[in-house]
Amino acid sequence: MARYKKSLRAFVVHGSKDAFVSQDSVSLCEQAYDGIVRGSLPSHIPSLQFWYRCLYGTIGLFFVISFIVWKIDINELNTLLNSTIRRSI
Repeated sequence: MARYKKSLRAFVVHGSKDAFVSQDSVSLCEQAYDGIVRGSLPSHIPSLQFWYRCLYGTIGLFFVISFIVWKIDINELNTLLNSTIRRSI
């Protein structure tokens, strides 16, 4: 591990890529290579279709609720304006 740290420091400070080239067949860090040697389990990336539906549903719900709130507010405004106009006439 100490050799790996020294190589990493040499790479960062001096930009020397040769610091990581190992002269012997010893691994720099056994934990880093463990997954490669044993092989990993096949991974599954879930489909985005579910998230697209959630996104579109949320946007649609937002528009529906916004429309309902807008209609309620417009009705209250119409009532207020009509009563004000009738009083002025």
